[in-house]
Amino acid sequence: MEITQIVSGPQGESHFEDYTLTLRYPDHGFEGFPRISAPIKCPHCVVVEYPAGYEGPQERSTHRQLAFCLSGLLRLTSSDGGQREFGPGDMIVMDDLDGKGHMITVLGNGPARVASVHMKADQPTA
Repeated sequence: MEITQIVSGPQGESHFEDYTLTLRYPDHGFEGFPRISAPIKCPHCVVVEYPAGYEGPQERSTHRQLAFCLSGLLRLTSSDGGQREFGPGDMIVMDDLDGKGHMITVLGNGPARVASVHMKADQPTA
């Protein structure tokens, strides 16, 4: 499963990185059992609704988090100028805790809803 991660670089600019989240068949599975990832521990989960037309300020992530787009369409702009769009079912690792951060813009006519799962600081993402 391909995952996008936004991170802080050494010069203070945020940028996008891509990696693959490994999904495996569990040892105890039976034929037709779904593939699963390794467990990811998290202390909190919140849902955020961005209103239609939202154009957020440039800001850093307040903590490491997995963000799942539930509805709507978002554009994330990293401080180095990179842009990516995310829609329902997309997952983003928000890991730009230092530096200049990113901006969020809601595209389309409706709100965008995101489930944000807060991660421990030392939790690996790959």
